[in-house]
Amino acid sequence: MPDEEIAARGTQDGAVPAQTLALFRAHRRQHAADRLVVGERWQDPGLVFPSKFGTPMDPDHIDRTWHKIRAAAGLDWLRLHDLRHACATFLLVSDASPRRVMKVFGHSQIGLTMNTYAHVMPRSSAPPWMRLRVRRFL
Repeated sequence: MPDEEIAARGTQDGAVPAQTLALFRAHRRQHAADRLVVGERWQDPGLVFPSKFGTPMDPDHIDRTWHKIRAAAGLDWLRLHDLRHACATFLLVSDASPRRVMKVFGHSQIGLTMNTYAHVMPRSSAPPWMRLRVRRFL
């Protein structure tokens, strides 16, 4: 997907923060470098997070890498999917609208977002310093 299309989508619905777009652009530059290294062996099915050859990542590799990262951080209890819940909670605490969170997470209905995340941490319970710091990200 061209950068312009990504930027237009982010601007259109507000679902992609500028910092995230910058990270994706840097990631895309790394893909270009990877393509040069592997040459004709590079396959391009249009993945955002491909293997070093452009193919889909092996789920076992992702799992092994995640286990190494969390063990090094002393977070053996943390599941990869927990990061998704943490992000949604973080957005809601920062006063992102539930509809915006719904779009970010690709939920088809606002009820799914509200039933899953809204009760986790009511906005009023977030300390003011956290709201200020998070707003800068959004």
